[in-house]
Parts: sequence; structure tokens; C-alpha cells
Amino acid sequence: MADRQADLAGQVRAHQAGGWRYQRVLGCRPHQADDRAQETVLAVIRDGVEQRSAPETAANHRAVARNRLRMA
Repeated sequence: MADRQADLAGQVRAHQAGGWRYQRVLGCRPHQADDRAQETVLAVIRDGVEQRSAPETAANHRAVARNRLRMA
């Protein structure tokens, strides 16, 4: 359990700032980017965290972010 929590915390630290910037590139205002970046991290966690390389994980986060924005 502690290992999973550490993995999840690492995911958040590693990808939330990049997710926020990506949301801004997609046209979100700063407060929208805050919310969407959090939603993206939660969606990735809810769908299950897979051990991937850093570039693959970042690409997965961007894909989830883009799809969530399209659905909104």
C-alpha cells in the first residue's frame, strides 16, 4: 500500500505541472488549467497506474488531458 501511494505521489509530482502547461497550450485559462490538470491526474490514477518510461507516461497524461477537454 505504501509503495502504491509513493508511486501515485510521484506521478502527481512528475506530471501535474506539465499537464497544467499542456492545458494552457490547449487554450484553457489558468483557473481552468488548474482544475483540468487535477482531473487528468485523478483520471489516470482511477484508470490504473502502469509502469512506463517517463516519455510514455507523459504522452499518456497528455492524451487523457486532451480527451477530457474534448468531452467537456
